[in-house]
Amino acid sequence: MSISGQRINRLFWTAMDWLYPPHCGGCGTTGSRWCQDCDASVLLLEPPYCGVCGMPRQEIGVCDDCRSHPPLLTGIRSWGWYAGPLRHALIELKFENKIDLGEVFADKLFEIYLHCNWQIDHIIPIPVSRSRRFQRGYNQVELIAKPLSDISNIPYKPTALKRIKDTESQVRLSHSERIKNVQDAFVADSSEVDQSACLLVDDIVTTGATLENATKALLAAGASFVYALTVARAGRIPGDDNLAVDNDIDSM
Repeated sequence: MSISGQRINRLFWTAMDWLYPPHCGGCGTTGSRWCQDCDASVLLLEPPYCGVCGMPRQEIGVCDDCRSHPPLLTGIRSWGWYAGPLRHALIELKFENKIDLGEVFADKLFEIYLHCNWQIDHIIPIPVSRSRRFQRGYNQVELIAKPLSDISNIPYKPTALKRIKDTESQVRLSHSERIKNVQDAFVADSSEVDQSACLLVDDIVTTGATLENATKALLAAGASFVYALTVARAGRIPGDDNLAVDNDIDSM
């Protein structure tokens, strides 16, 4: 999108906020789509973290898991842990038609992208199945990926990756079951991704099985490198005995 087009998009949401006072996706208070208190409460994934999977660790470098089992992804980063107001906001975006949060999260991912020093050719959203799109009326990831493309001026390629397997919900599946569930679930269009560096965008990453299988499809179609950005990461927060994942929510 051109600068003028991006400005029009911003003006549209500003006008909508003025006509229909928004409520915060995290706490429900009126006045903003995402309030300062909820923003300050996000448990950020901050360095030092693994240079590949982005998981926090004690020192800069690559974690033991990525050394022993290198992922297909060149790198992945996430904004915050899937907990508290951020968890609630992502549920609102995904299931309650709170589509105005897409631009909010795109801004957060753009800030991360600026610090990654990645050279990206295309932005690609993780596609949902036809049944899920029919149920929700939209793909919540596209609502994040498209404004991220607008902000960064990186071409948006929503048709470069297709889901060809109508996978079951990932809820309550084990790690191995999640991997099997999304195996060969995607196919990529070589005419759109050949010899390019692709940036996958998703709302939540749990085991990474979905992103890895999407990456496999992109590399098979000729992509040179694949990176990923997600709004949240579900899992065990370092130093916290509680899990930052709600097993009743589908994280695909």
